[in-house]
Amino acid sequence: MSSTAVVHGSPQFYERLINTIHEGVFVVQEGRVIYVNPSFATLLGGSPEDYIGRGMTDSIAPAYIDLILERNRRRLAGEDVPDEYEIEMLHQDGRSIPVYLRAELIELDGIPATIGTVVDISAQKRYEAELRENMNVIQRQQSALMELSTPVIQIWDGVLVLPVVGTIDSRRAAQIMENVLTKIVETASEHLIIDITGVVVVDTEVANYLIKTVEATRLLGTDCMLVGLSPVVAQTLVQIGVDLSNVKTYASLQKGLQSILALKDTV
Repeated sequence: MSSTAVVHGSPQFYERLINTIHEGVFVVQEGRVIYVNPSFATLLGGSPEDYIGRGMTDSIAPAYIDLILERNRRRLAGEDVPDEYEIEMLHQDGRSIPVYLRAELIELDGIPATIGTVVDISAQKRYEAELRENMNVIQRQQSALMELSTPVIQIWDGVLVLPVVGTIDSRRAAQIMENVLTKIVETASEHLIIDITGVVVVDTEVANYLIKTVEATRLLGTDCMLVGLSPVVAQTLVQIGVDLSNVKTYASLQKGLQSILALKDTV
């Protein structure tokens, strides 16, 4: 919260004190810079004399000038405005420097003024950018791994096989369905075989995912079957009450392929 204070003591004492700190310090009065310490000038690639008497926004990146003017106006009017925020300032060579700015209203010789500090946060911004890029890379790698873990293989004209290996969760189930439906449309396939031989656990949730995939493929006019059901898996499905009465099931991929070949022979 902004507050007004009266500066007491020797000006030389305060100037000597401020000149020793590493943060950039500035004082603005009536829209003009009346003081900057060496750290402020060094941050922007100049000397203190370069900034004395200049307009308060001369060293502010254009995108932030309206923000600075608006908050300074409200601060002088006694309104409650943020004291700390991030902006960009202009270096002498023209590049923008991200800084963390803190400003406070004071009084000098009976006239309101703003005293503030700026800290270079370029390193922090670079770290944040690198972190975001690393997160993007990780997400892309996860998506690629997801694609590889749910391949849809065309083994014959009009016949697709989806080998499912490992654990199925909601995210992977959605990826499986998306891959399957996309491949069916691309290849105009008439048959899909879902092979769950490599599925670690088959429970109610997994079974529901598989049934939804079967139902979705049928909406595209594709015949779908479930293969790779071991005796243990079959017993588990019966015990948990999963209804697979409307789904073609076979004990192995070979049996499933044989059924498709037999169907083609009769056509």
